[in-house]
Amino acid sequence: MKRAYFVSVTLFSGIVSALFLAFAKKFTSEKTDFLFLVDAGNMPTHKEISSSKEGTFGHRFRYHFVDAEDNSNDAWWNWSFQNRYSFIRAIENFGVDSSSEKNSVANPSELKELCKNFYSRSLDNSVLDFSERDAWVYCSVEGFTPIALKDDLDVYLCEDGDDCLPDENSNKNKLSSLDKDSLLISGNDANDIFWELQTKGFFSSEDGKWVGLGQKAKESKAGFKEIFDKGNTDGSSKNALKNKCVENYGKNDDELDSEVVKEILMFCSLQSFSISLKNK
Repeated sequence: MKRAYFVSVTLFSGIVSALFLAFAKKFTSEKTDFLFLVDAGNMPTHKEISSSKEGTFGHRFRYHFVDAEDNSNDAWWNWSFQNRYSFIRAIENFGVDSSSEKNSVANPSELKELCKNFYSRSLDNSVLDFSERDAWVYCSVEGFTPIALKDDLDVYLCEDGDDCLPDENSNKNKLSSLDKDSLLISGNDANDIFWELQTKGFFSSEDGKWVGLGQKAKESKAGFKEIFDKGNTDGSSKNALKNKCVENYGKNDDELDSEVVKEILMFCSLQSFSISLKNK
């Protein structure tokens, strides 16, 4: 009787696991980021990219990505390989003959090397073997591609529970002067870690080790220069950058001249890194 019970429980667990993997695979196959449940509390300590060349992927968003040249981060790369890469690959290859699997990463060192190479890619390099989505999932602190404004505003629920398209007065339609594929980052709470790290990169460090991206803000109408000039010494600017981006998203076309648009894309979007994402 115990043996029969054990077999039943094992069979039931197997069916549940198979259904879960099949469900998850549906989302990954559609190129939608599958926000897998990883205990972020167990994420090892890590250091962001410390040395990078201007004009590369790793330089623009270095505060979001883990340094692949600092050996003190090895525990983090082991963790990412086990908890992110191996987990997602298992989902994507569920029901697929393993002998047909291509371009797999065998160990944490190979994953680290791929990320290191991607960091050094020129922003205008259109040949990306390791996609931007992969880089965000496996090499970043966030562990997923930040939610873009255009995706966040695509649909919302009507009163009857059906999906509705944005109305003509929505922010999505007000952004007609901005490239709809520019990957403006949403103020959605799910992007909190992104905005925290983006803010860190916006301001200069107190020890002078880096000069913030905000130094490039020149246009007063965009509002970013004012934020940068105030500094980040009292911690009150934690949400200032995000709020200013969201405020700019709601502007009308006549308020969005080329210089304002340039700064919005510089501080609030992934435009420079949208090469492979546009083709997904």
